[in-house]
Formats: sequence, structure tokens, C-alpha cells
Amino acid sequence: MVFTKESSPLDAAVYVLDLFSRVQTRLINQEGYNGYPCWSPDGTKIVFSSDRNGSLGIWMMDADGSNVALIFDELSQDDILSQHAWREYDTVY
Repeated sequence: MVFTKESSPLDAAVYVLDLFSRVQTRLINQEGYNGYPCWSPDGTKIVFSSDRNGSLGIWMMDADGSNVALIFDELSQDDILSQHAWREYDTVY
């Protein structure tokens, strides 16, 4: 399971939860807003919203939190409040 844990409205991190062991692992260690995570259909990637570069954007990372990359930036505040979804294996909307 992938989820967001907020310490304040402007500071949130992405975690994964192992449903068998109940162990939570923080994937994002950068301050700021990092939320609305969504698994890729094959379980190898996670997309999420973040303001890590000073503006709201959609980012993608490997399921273990590595290889974080910006895929779309300059979202409005309204855009970040919507959930991300995958279409097939390589399209995020």
C-alpha cells in the first residue's frame, strides 16, 4: 500500500506499508509537500505530486523511492488536489 503521511498541510511524505509485516517505509526524505501517490499498473513505479522544486509538479520514482524524476511541472493548486491515475503502463493522467 502506498500513502501520504502529513506532519502539516505544507509538509507531507510518501510511504509504503507492507501489509504482512505492518512496517511503514518512508520513500521521500525531502521536506515540502509530497503526496497523492499512485502505483503503476505493474507495481514498479509510483507517481506523486510535489513542490520539491519550488512549484507544484508531478513526479515519478521507482517503487523503492529511487530514480525520482519530474514528469510535469507548474501545476495549479487545484490540479494537485486531484488523484493521479495510470492509463496502460506508460501514461499518467
